Amino acid sequence: MTASARKRVLLVSLAGDDPSLDPARFDRIADTTDDAVWFGNRLRELGLIDAIAFRTVQAFRGEALPDPEDVDAVFIGGSYHSINERLSWQLTTMAWLERYRATGKPALGVCAGHQMMSVMFDGRVGAVETGRCVGSIPVTLSAAGRGHYLFEDFEPVSEFNHGNTERVVEPPGGAVSLASTDVDPTVALDYGGDWVSVQFHPEMTEEVMVTYFALTHPHLVHRFHPLPEAKRLIANFLKGTGIVDGRTASTDAR
Repeated sequence: MTASARKRVLLVSLAGDDPSLDPARFDRIADTTDDAVWFGNRLRELGLIDAIAFRTVQAFRGEALPDPEDVDAVFIGGSYHSINERLSWQLTTMAWLERYRATGKPALGVCAGHQMMSVMFDGRVGAVETGRCVGSIPVTLSAAGRGHYLFEDFEPVSEFNHGNTERVVEPPGGAVSLASTDVDPTVALDYGGDWVSVQFHPEMTEEVMVTYFALTHPHLVHRFHPLPEAKRLIANFLKGTGIVDGRTASTDAR
């Protein structure tokens, strides 16, 4: 496939800065502390990195977002900041996403991206009532989720990595819940127009989660285990929205 024929996929990084993320701690693993590397590695493992033109903008550092017309699909990543902080770069990103929404092109929000998308549509984000939600946690698909391209070939109950203290406590009107956990009825939402979001992390491996929590919450690291199938959700998004041909993705999710 020629470069000009590849769809342009943008990761809008909301990561922010966390002083506990000493890069030296991540030297032993390939994924480092950078969500661009996480997404890039998952796309490579799925056999999709060469099928798209992938780039990242670090919105949390004030990097300029492109003209929405120059983007074909968007990933909105996780963050160490709450959307309720209403930081200037968060507001700038949401304003850009409003413009991008008007193009009719697809978007996938992850964790903080899930929460940002919900707030954009007048949903509300608040604390997880039971405290921090951490671990490789079972996610139960709703009837809508079982028939949705995002969860194609997933079991009705599948595990994904979580690491959040906030959740969407009041989903936007019109949004359809695709999945739930024991503590969160809206861990996956469809807003229409191929805008979807998930509270969990299909892009983050057990290694990244364990390396992070080993310093901040070592008593929680036992809750994670390898989930080689989880990254397939990223491929499902790209295939389901027509960004890549359904035959392109690797059949080996490992």
